[in-house]
Amino acid sequence: MRVCLSFIMLFVVLFTGCVTLTENHFYGVGIKSLQALIDFRIDSYSEGKVKYGSAKSINDDIHAWASADVDPGLTIKITNNTDNPIFTNYFTDGFAITTKDGKVYQLEKVGILEYPSKSYINPGDTFRYQFKNPFGYGSQRLETETAWIVCEIGTVNERVTIILKPLP
Repeated sequence: MRVCLSFIMLFVVLFTGCVTLTENHFYGVGIKSLQALIDFRIDSYSEGKVKYGSAKSINDDIHAWASADVDPGLTIKITNNTDNPIFTNYFTDGFAITTKDGKVYQLEKVGILEYPSKSYINPGDTFRYQFKNPFGYGSQRLETETAWIVCEIGTVNERVTIILKPLP
């Protein structure tokens, strides 16, 4: 019994240690127009702080971090610091990667049961979304070949768009 308990404790420590070591590879903000694809550039990243070029087409009250993981593939965390909730739904939200050579890959959601259960990202809240790696197994290609990630959440009438770009 003692050996079994020790094994379980070791497993928990190792598992939680692995989860906390996830590294962010992308950072993003809400955008008001597609002009932000050009305007938004990340100048530097150090100790968890991002410095980026800004413009009127950027809404930095909505920001996101993404990490390329071996399993499930890509994790995106979106934080809403606006005064209003943001609608989110498994069936209407869309996520895509554009590679450096211009190819677009729609991201496949891991599953409806893993999707956030609330239908709104309330002010001050962060939601975590998980996707399968469009390049297959391994995170290296996801990290090196992605030019940007586009997240479109909400309804057709109240769409919020977020652009994430690779960290330097």
